[in-house]
Amino acid sequence: MFTDPPQVTLQLGNTLNPDTIKENDDVYFECKIRANPKEHKITWLHNVSFQTYSVIFLAPFSTFMFLYENLPFIHNLR
Repeated sequence: MFTDPPQVTLQLGNTLNPDTIKENDDVYFECKIRANPKEHKITWLHNVSFQTYSVIFLAPFSTFMFLYENLPFIHNLR
């Protein structure tokens, strides 16, 4: 089986301004993945808390949104 390392990009949702995000806001991240073989599970790790998402839509370049609700205080979002 031929495999390639996955190519992953993660960015803050395009309608969000990092300069105006404050504590307790809801934010979302856009994650794009290109993988061979196709991805079948995504695990999001933040502060040693795992969130796992099953992939439903598979395409040559898959895009997934991750919603982070009630954002805690973070010193620097960049």
